[in-house]
Amino acid sequence: MDKVATQQLAAELERDAEWQRAGLINRFAEHRKRALAEHVAEWQENLVSKGCTGKHAGQSANRVRRVLDGCTFVFWPNVSASHVQAFLAGLRTGEGLSIQTTNYYLKACKSFFQWMVQDGRASDNPLQHLVCGNAKTDRRHERRAFTDEELRHLITTTHDGPMRQGVSGPERALIYRLSAETGIRANETRTLIVGAFDLEADPPTITVAAAYSKRRRDDVLFLRPTLAADLRAFLANKLPAAIALKVPDKTSKMIRADLSAAGIEYRDDVGRVLDFHSLRHTFITNLAQGGVHPKDAQALARHSTITLTMDRYTHTRREGLVAALEVLPDCRPGSPEQSPQRATGTLGEASCGASASDPSRPEKLRPEDAKMLGAQLGVLLGGTAYGEGRLESASVASVAPQARASTSQKPLKTKGIDAPSHAVSARDGEGRSNAPGGSRTPNRRIRSPMLYPIELQARRLIRRRLDTIAAGGRECKLPRRGHQLSNP
Repeated sequence: MDKVATQQLAAELERDAEWQRAGLINRFAEHRKRALAEHVAEWQENLVSKGCTGKHAGQSANRVRRVLDGCTFVFWPNVSASHVQAFLAGLRTGEGLSIQTTNYYLKACKSFFQWMVQDGRASDNPLQHLVCGNAKTDRRHERRAFTDEELRHLITTTHDGPMRQGVSGPERALIYRLSAETGIRANETRTLIVGAFDLEADPPTITVAAAYSKRRRDDVLFLRPTLAADLRAFLANKLPAAIALKVPDKTSKMIRADLSAAGIEYRDDVGRVLDFHSLRHTFITNLAQGGVHPKDAQALARHSTITLTMDRYTHTRREGLVAALEVLPDCRPGSPEQSPQRATGTLGEASCGASASDPSRPEKLRPEDAKMLGAQLGVLLGGTAYGEGRLESASVASVAPQARASTSQKPLKTKGIDAPSHAVSARDGEGRSNAPGGSRTPNRRIRSPMLYPIELQARRLIRRRLDTIAAGGRECKLPRRGHQLSNP
């Protein structure tokens, strides 16, 4: 026991003596005389009684015991925050533990001492001011998401593979698909019974009971029809109370063996790994890259915060980063002011090209082409309004009414974003109005929430093409009428 601890003990004894002389009773005195090991055992029982799993309670208690033994803390007055901090630093330097692992030890100790305060066994938490280290500077197990090709190849080879840890190849492939398409965790999958699957519903669902869900409430997960069909065939001969899928305790060994059989490296060149939980990372990453709204992705991932969804579980892929650089302007000395636009996918070619006779010299847009473009844009948007302003091209304004007049559309017979907003009516076939005022709102976000993102992409493409016209840019290849626009 060092000098500081001795002084703390002497101060507490002196305070207790003063309280006794004053006729006061120290309600913490009896607990201070008990060994800390007894308190830890009772804390472990308390964790189980309030709903924590036995595994979690045992792991937390063992971490606290290791710190107490390493610091030679026997009674409450022996506890010193500086000793705990030095011991955890020794685990990192001496035993090679990561910062994340020692953070788990510190969190367990702080939780134990906080329980002592809340339970009336101590006056304060001696470790309250200690903070966890920055785990980002010492990552030992950085996960990555599967690419589409890797995931398909893993599931295909696993389906045809041998038995591993008592689980057949087709069943393991189904387990991997379930995790990659719903984001369900390994422990949650392990507790699913056949009765938790409602495969005849529309849409098919799985219900994770609150007792086994990480956030301790019933979670309903939606299934894709193809996955639901395969699950229906697999579970056809099982009783409702039977375990649906056999998930071994060591999922890491199972998936590493399947990765090796598929020829997929467990750890890539930069040290990132693929394990079972990477399937959940893949699910959330695919949602983000597929354009799903962040709040919808958060709900499907069952995360408490959007930060956890977008920062921890969403991974950027190399191909997407490289493609993103294509939007940067050409800054070479002597480069033209308007760089050639890259292919948008509309026609599989660049939207604007150079002259066929001289590729290095752009041609001015011919008046007849500008007129044709104006007609197409007028039909496409159903009017002259776009973005925050209106089309200012004279050719567009002059031909748009004729283009709209040529499209004879009946009420409620609209063709996606081609229909003008004022043509959408809420009247039925007999001319009776079924809404106040007889017409729906022209706001496309409300009237056509599914088509609004497509229209927004079209507006951006049109704005870019009109800027090219105004600047005397290159001849634009016009999309065919009714051709669906891709994301520019």
